[in-house]
Amino acid sequence: MRKFKLQTVLDHRKRLMDHAQRELQQCIEDRSALAVIKEREEAEMLWFYEELQEAKEQMVDIREIVFCEDAILFKKRFLLEIENKIRAADAMVARKNLQLVKARQEKRVLEILKEKKEKESVEKQKRHEMLCMDEVAVLRFGGRNEKD
Repeated sequence: MRKFKLQTVLDHRKRLMDHAQRELQQCIEDRSALAVIKEREEAEMLWFYEELQEAKEQMVDIREIVFCEDAILFKKRFLLEIENKIRAADAMVARKNLQLVKARQEKRVLEILKEKKEKESVEKQKRHEMLCMDEVAVLRFGGRNEKD
């Protein structure tokens, strides 16, 4: 069987698909890490809200109340930044997913072409073998019919 002429291109497409898969996986991991940070920050902000409520109810030092309010404000700003980063990460995941789909399609097209070429090669080989067998049969049995 002949070597597929576009095998190097197919190998390159496979490498591109593997690269796209790794990039997508990395983006998903980055997005997950941001989600964990967001959860942790939300829990801390909730804790500061509870501390602020306790401080107001117990009429403690104003500095503690101001500290809790500042911490809550800081956490809110930080959460906004994290949410923006999560939205950007979601967009990146979508882009990388599209790149992976495209790479898979390009690789699949070459695989289909390779399969088609292999089938054609097998069929051509079979036809050639049949012609050779027909020629041998004609040469072998063709002479006998003339004698009979």
